[in-house]
Amino acid sequence: MGIFSHKDGDDASKTVCPSHDLSEQATHPAVGDMTFHRFNVILSGAAAAFAILVIFLFKMMHSTHFSNPKQQGNIMRIALLIPIFALISWLSLAFPVAYVYINPWIDVVEAWSLCSFFLLLCEYMAPSEQERNAFLATKNIPGKKGVMQGHKWFQMQWVLVFQYPVIAFLVAIFTDITQAAVVYCMFGKGIHFARFWLHLFIFKHLKPELAVHNAMMKFIAFKLVIFLTFIQNIVFWILESRTSVLNPSSTLTWTDLHVGIPNMLPCLEMVPLSLFFVWAYPWSPYSNSHGQHAESGGAPVRYQGGFLGYRAFFEMLNPSELIHGIIFACKILIGKGRD
Repeated sequence: MGIFSHKDGDDASKTVCPSHDLSEQATHPAVGDMTFHRFNVILSGAAAAFAILVIFLFKMMHSTHFSNPKQQGNIMRIALLIPIFALISWLSLAFPVAYVYINPWIDVVEAWSLCSFFLLLCEYMAPSEQERNAFLATKNIPGKKGVMQGHKWFQMQWVLVFQYPVIAFLVAIFTDITQAAVVYCMFGKGIHFARFWLHLFIFKHLKPELAVHNAMMKFIAFKLVIFLTFIQNIVFWILESRTSVLNPSSTLTWTDLHVGIPNMLPCLEMVPLSLFFVWAYPWSPYSNSHGQHAESGGAPVRYQGGFLGYRAFFEMLNPSELIHGIIFACKILIGKGRD
């Protein structure tokens, strides 16, 4: 996220946080008679608006074909990542002074989406807790320290997943507080990508059970957002710390190079990703066009979304599953502590 600035004797020069005027304007236009900032706001805004519209229509289709609340509620929560990512990226480049305050909240939304994706996998694996326990009792997961019983392995994955929203929320709050107190360094660099490998590990051991739901494609659609951001962060980290490529000019300010462009790319990326997301998470398996539910073993279809799917949107915004998941993770940790 960043580093904290402080001074300590002779090491002051090494620990002072770099400071830049984020409100600085370019002295010459970059595109026609527009500055790069203005051009970026228009282009990225159009891309973000397109992605938001696509995902809204996608959610409308799921909400008006809301026949499996458990699965579709999680799908709609996962889909929140794309419009919110696009919106926060656009706000960051349009109002760069607010960038450090709003950017950490992308991780909070990503954490909620990640937990929803994990719960969706649980639904695919077994709809009820009893069925899930019975299924896991038959699984043995090979590891570095030998074979792990399926239920114990699943609990470990649960804790790893549901600790993330707590950490992300605390980091976002802490970042905003320390930035307001002028002790947070927004230009320090840190790179992490453990969440990608966590889900890849889960897929490795549940691949046969999840294949029928085309879960790998859903995984790719969800993780592409994080993966592209990860690659982008590495590239900009190298350019900023190892080269002199990102130097301000009369047409590009420091803010354009270090805030504007890095946030423009996610806005543009969300356009194809939103379309791919619609394809990876189709609503057709939940429709009654064939008279049976393709995702529930052929059970009769009954839509539960209400008028224009309003109940589905309430279900999407309902944080109870996330809260219950965090509580259950705490219970697992407490139980292990007692053991």
